[in-house]
Amino acid sequence: MNINVLQWLEITAKKYSDKSAFSDGNSSISFSQVEKYAKSVGSELCKIVDTGKPVAVISGRHPLTPVAFLGVVYSGCFYAPLDGNMPLARLNTMIKTLETDIILVDEKHLELAKKLQFSGKIVVLEELIHSEIDEAKLQYIRRYSTETDPLYVIFTSGSTGVPKGVI
Repeated sequence: MNINVLQWLEITAKKYSDKSAFSDGNSSISFSQVEKYAKSVGSELCKIVDTGKPVAVISGRHPLTPVAFLGVVYSGCFYAPLDGNMPLARLNTMIKTLETDIILVDEKHLELAKKLQFSGKIVVLEELIHSEIDEAKLQYIRRYSTETDPLYVIFTSGSTGVPKGVI
């Protein structure tokens, strides 16, 4: 049986439904909430971005950030976590390198995202988590996913100081 990150989430959410999955000291989220919210995010994202494309994610250190990452994976895409504390010029370089059409942000980083040299769509995470889940679409995407599909891109500056994405 092939087990991917989404299957692990679903198995864990079923087994430990109400157990806290993520907490930042101020708020927490259960495994069942993570699954539900991630499926909601994935259902909305697959309406606006093609499968297999990168999605930039700018989110803080809070319980919804893993939801953003997993939501991107549910949509059949791969995520690139970007630190909102980086200088705009560096973030612009990363966005350009990604050639992404979408940035998923938490509410706190929306104004920052609007300042970027980006002409694509900016989507707010908190607006997606209560969207209707399209189980049929999510299952269709999963059916055609493979173990060689990218999961995420992480940027490193390397020896030159210029951001490079590593899949």
